[in-house]
Amino acid sequence: GDANTLAILNHVLEVSLRLLHPFMPFLSEEIWAQLSKSQTAVALCIADWPTVGARFIASDSAPDAERDFANIQEIVRLTRNLRAEANLPAGKKLNVVLFALNENAARVLNENTSILTHLANLESLTIADVSTPRPQNALSAALPEVEIFLPLEGLIDVEKETARIHKEIEGKEKDVARLTAKLSNPQFAEKAPPEIIAKEEGKLAESRSTLDKLRERLSTLR
Repeated sequence: GDANTLAILNHVLEVSLRLLHPFMPFLSEEIWAQLSKSQTAVALCIADWPTVGARFIASDSAPDAERDFANIQEIVRLTRNLRAEANLPAGKKLNVVLFALNENAARVLNENTSILTHLANLESLTIADVSTPRPQNALSAALPEVEIFLPLEGLIDVEKETARIHKEIEGKEKDVARLTAKLSNPQFAEKAPPEIIAKEEGKLAESRSTLDKLRERLSTLR
């Protein structure tokens, strides 16, 4: 739940501050003082090393808690990726819909709503079950137990974004055609060093991958 996850995050933060202290003592002390919120708090440089509670190391539920925390991290990461894919600024609060594909996912999402809202910088978070219709005109990402949808209505100018993506697709199609022709040229294949051929093949693979992503993105705007 939120309390257990917050306890884990606080423990990680305490350990991180102690590891940072030898390299950035003034900054880490200032952060420590702000977190402690007390004038009488022990200075970081002499504070005891944090101990790991028994619930983190000796509980039958530890593997489940670890898995749940990993899922939360992945949801946040993928939501941030969708933000970047939509070219939205980091400070823009989003409205996201999460589809729980089973009961365990629904439990994890409902227990950690506030953490997800904070870490992914959301204005609202809707948790839906698997039978709910998926949003139209939305970017999406999927995990084994959760589907993430970012509705685009009101966030972007669909007409301008469509035109921009078409232009990018045209550029990438030209890149793919040029690289394909270059690698298919017998003279290039015979004379170019292996590392140069490998480099061009890498460029071709990257261009094709980008092209696939652009076409997928375009399909979400129709």
